[in-house]
Amino acid sequence: MSATVNDKAKCGLGEEELIYDIWQGLMEVCFCQEGRLESVYGQGGCRGKAANSPYCRSRRAITPVIMARIGGKKYCGTRSGENFLNTVRPVRSTATAPYKCPTGFEPCGGQAALDAGFAENVVCLEDTALCPITSVSYIVTDPVTGEQKFEVSKDPSKSLPLANFKFSTDTPCIDSEQDPI
Repeated sequence: MSATVNDKAKCGLGEEELIYDIWQGLMEVCFCQEGRLESVYGQGGCRGKAANSPYCRSRRAITPVIMARIGGKKYCGTRSGENFLNTVRPVRSTATAPYKCPTGFEPCGGQAALDAGFAENVVCLEDTALCPITSVSYIVTDPVTGEQKFEVSKDPSKSLPLANFKFSTDTPCIDSEQDPI
């Protein structure tokens, strides 16, 4: 299950942000501008000659920033299912028999995914609504609503379940008057 919310809203109960990036921040440094020459001198604030120079000043440290907005929206979702290595997988009774899920389980992507030779990508679940996402596509604009959104696929014949993905569009905003680099 996933939802799109305003970037200032919190994700729902049991949901977490699906898409985010962490900007690592900046260490405190001594930044000097001498005519056309610009340079950074080591870690920490200005010391010695640099501390008394009109061309140098300390640039304070800036803490890391979590960036999770895409087009003014935040994407939330819920984790579900077993780890891919521990989940129920299709088996076959003999070396030539077709792959099938155990009784009470259905293959994600349907029997067609197994028949097409993608058994190594298929997981078997009691509720196929919880099948893992196998691909994510970014659609710039929805033609009906004009909204930016993502389209997901759960078809195992396209690719393996996602273990991780990252998509970011935000950039940190640094005040160049306060922080010269």
